[in-house]
Amino acid sequence: MNLRLLTIIFGLVSIGFQTSITDSREDIANRVIASPSPEIALVFINDYIKFIDDGSSELTLVEWVKSQKTVTDNFKSELERIITEAKIQDPELGLGFDPILDAQDYPEKGFELHQQDTDSEFLIVQGIEWETFQLTMKIKESDGKWLVDGSGIINIPEEARIRR
Repeated sequence: MNLRLLTIIFGLVSIGFQTSITDSREDIANRVIASPSPEIALVFINDYIKFIDDGSSELTLVEWVKSQKTVTDNFKSELERIITEAKIQDPELGLGFDPILDAQDYPEKGFELHQQDTDSEFLIVQGIEWETFQLTMKIKESDGKWLVDGSGIINIPEEARIRR
């Protein structure tokens, strides 16, 4: 009986281990993360880089962000407010830079974690192959999941932003 129990436990542990190795971006986005994890921020920002690099999408920036499960509703509404205000102030140019990246240029290879203070909701990511390009992001727990609540100028206080 004990051997059978050990075999079952070993099988379950093996399956769980194999699943954790093969987590997809969607799995990470849908998973309940028990503690603040940079994973969700990295998934969002790297998916965002793919979106802006693609160029063939018919979605606007606001539409794309609204379709993301990895960001808070607060993030979505603040982005929309910032872009709408910028278009009212300057209909031709709008904001003039990317509010999510707080820049015009960006690391085309994506981002990796630079620093995370576990006592804070803020983390800093840096460009892959462009380490000096850094970006402050904010994660927040919402309904048991950790989501992105800030990036660039969206919900990031000026004193927490990376100086350019």
